[in-house]
Amino acid sequence: MEKGLAVKLTQLTNIFMSTNMSAKGGSATGGKKFVFVYYGRVRAEDFNNEEMKAVMDKWMAWFGTFQDKMIDGGNPFGPLVKAVTAKGVETIAVDTLPAKGYTIINAKDMDEAVSIAKGCPAVIDEDGGAVHVYEALPM
Repeated sequence: MEKGLAVKLTQLTNIFMSTNMSAKGGSATGGKKFVFVYYGRVRAEDFNNEEMKAVMDKWMAWFGTFQDKMIDGGNPFGPLVKAVTAKGVETIAVDTLPAKGYTIINAKDMDEAVSIAKGCPAVIDEDGGAVHVYEALPM
């Protein structure tokens, strides 16, 4: 990966981290916690610096639409994936639809969380991109 792109990825990670809200376990208005897991085949290495800036701008604009609901802006995932089972540890091929990152939000219900996820650049701009929405249950 070229150095400029690595710097931009670090900046994107810092932006994700700076959106981390102090809320824990749900909003003050009684919302529930949801985890977005992003999937797609396009990786940061596929973009030059100018294209990466355009991609980052789209993500930041989308984050801005629900910033008040964000608990943790998350982080992008690296390309190395290991599955740990009772049988051992296995490297997972990333030629399938790999997880690319996550975000944790508050929403009143699954419908609201799904509505927010529909605006994700991974869904809109990437052929086959997806967001899996999980409700994090209270313990």
